[in-house]
Amino acid sequence: MESKAAHGRSAKTKLKLSWIHKTGIVVGIVSLPIAIFGLIVGPRDKARPAATGLATPASQQDVKLKAEAMERTRAEQAAANGGVWIGMSRHEAESSPWGKPTSISTSTYSFGVHEQWAYPDYKYLYFQNGALTSIQKLR
Repeated sequence: MESKAAHGRSAKTKLKLSWIHKTGIVVGIVSLPIAIFGLIVGPRDKARPAATGLATPASQQDVKLKAEAMERTRAEQAAANGGVWIGMSRHEAESSPWGKPTSISTSTYSFGVHEQWAYPDYKYLYFQNGALTSIQKLR
């Protein structure tokens, strides 16, 4: 969608944003009005963040590099932890060499659901809202 800017040239009123979860997975892409994000149009009609402290959207190259780095980290974690890594889903954990847990303890909080999966030999997986957040093994 386009509208006439005050200086007579056409200015974009929508901005496409993507954001990355701490695990490196792109979790959202959305196109919303620029005004929602407090953005201003500067010289040459390039949108830049206003003094609101908002981060600039990730470029496609940044997203690709972050995903590659996270894939390497995931592979290293999986090798060190017998096939499980931080950020994996419950389904992925069940399909991993760890398999199905012997017991699951669930706690529901205002911020979401926390699960502790117990395995033989004092091994535990901890999930927050369906994503693995912690791996515990007795040494």
